[in-house]
Amino acid sequence: EMMAQAIAAHAGLNGRREQREPRAGMLLGTRRYETTAAWFREGMDLEIVAEREFGDNGGLAACNCSVSCGGETLAKATIIIIEIDDELKAQQEQLR
Repeated sequence: EMMAQAIAAHAGLNGRREQREPRAGMLLGTRRYETTAAWFREGMDLEIVAEREFGDNGGLAACNCSVSCGGETLAKATIIIIEIDDELKAQQEQLR
């Protein structure tokens, strides 16, 4: 969830820079989730990193993500997302 939120925050900032409204997005899946921690202790100062592996703005993309604390990687995964542009959103609404 934290990894997906980092991706969404980045997409929102990019949209603001481009002076456009935020797009709707969906998490499609997670690949290769690995963790060295059974849980994250309350109050931990976590660093979340998300880097786009492939894809473009406004479509299907994969992001390599990690959760770290004090320089130690606690979890990592590849998150698959899709941003829905206005045209696709209008088509979906017509189908309802």
